[in-house]
Amino acid sequence: MRDLTFRIKSKDHSKWLYFTIGEKLPDGDVFTLGQFTGCRDKHGVAIYEGDIVRKRIYTGQIKNCPVSFEDSAFICKYERDNKMYPRRYSLEDSNLEVVGNIYDHPDLVAI
Repeated sequence: MRDLTFRIKSKDHSKWLYFTIGEKLPDGDVFTLGQFTGCRDKHGVAIYEGDIVRKRIYTGQIKNCPVSFEDSAFICKYERDNKMYPRRYSLEDSNLEVVGNIYDHPDLVAI
């Protein structure tokens, strides 16, 4: 069984802080929280909830897809026709690349 790893960014810090269950959280108000999915992108970068991954979708287009946790699974969503479509893409896809996150780079996901 793997450790549950999370990252947080508080209002008092400008960088992400990482911790596992049982570790003491830093003082301050939590701005955001994201859980490690257990997967890594093609460069070995850990994929967290709230990350934006670049993916080739079924149409052949390359899309920036935010990662979220819904219905007991981590999923990617992509935009088409001004709507966000959830897909249960495998986050173990060897072509995924983390390009940012929805908190620091919201402009990477257009809708």
